[in-house]
Amino acid sequence: MKHRRALLIAGVVVTLAVSATLGFARTSHSTARADTPTPLSITEVPATIPAQGVSVNGIANLLPPSADQVPTISQSDAIALYPNDESLPATAVLARVTLPETIPDPGQSSAGFQNISDVLCWVVTFSFPEPRNVRISEPQGITMPPLMMSHHVVIIDAQTGNFVEGFFTL
Repeated sequence: MKHRRALLIAGVVVTLAVSATLGFARTSHSTARADTPTPLSITEVPATIPAQGVSVNGIANLLPPSADQVPTISQSDAIALYPNDESLPATAVLARVTLPETIPDPGQSSAGFQNISDVLCWVVTFSFPEPRNVRISEPQGITMPPLMMSHHVVIIDAQTGNFVEGFFTL
């Protein structure tokens, strides 16, 4: 029980640190291919991915998987990979994921970028029973307002089970 709680806390800390760090490095360039419709901009992960795809808070672009893409990790296994001590309800949707912050701007060197583009993933959403403050620290001497969120999203590679990205949504 203590080990699972420590893993959950570590996962949340890493998620916040990565999301905060990458949030400052976001770029506005488009990662869509010419033959791909513009994804819908949304604030929560949907239960199903529409054909044109979605962009969740500009953090992750999700497209439906093609008919020939079959995950090696099952939906239930993807949810179980990141257990939570609170038994939060979880859903998972299969999607082709692109993380815009991992793709260099045109003409920019790809050094230092781990290009995550069109990767088959399970997008797992854990829902809190009510919004909660997910802020874990404040700059010294600065009082920050609460950062209230309703969902913890974990993106898992559907072939390897590896953690890809994590973030919170309203």
